[in-house]
Amino acid sequence: MHIENPKRDTLCAIYTNALVDIQLTGCFTRHYQKTLLKSFVILDKDGKEDEDVLKIIRSEWFHHFLMSALDSIAWGHSLVQPGDTLKGYDYQ
Repeated sequence: MHIENPKRDTLCAIYTNALVDIQLTGCFTRHYQKTLLKSFVILDKDGKEDEDVLKIIRSEWFHHFLMSALDSIAWGHSLVQPGDTLKGYDYQ
């Protein structure tokens, strides 16, 4: 495999074909659900829930981000571009 230009289409085809297996699909689904159905609590330095961060965590974008993160475990890669999603938030 070439480091700068990897050709992963054959490997991805194998992964896609493996997802036909009901046992494997069930394992992935269970793993995703255990992560995605957990509630997140983010506290500020005073021990109170940070409302700005909670807005992001409860957003559709964050859900898609978590899905991409979980997919990267199985597929070995994921590209995330926050872009406009975090516009208007003051992060330091």
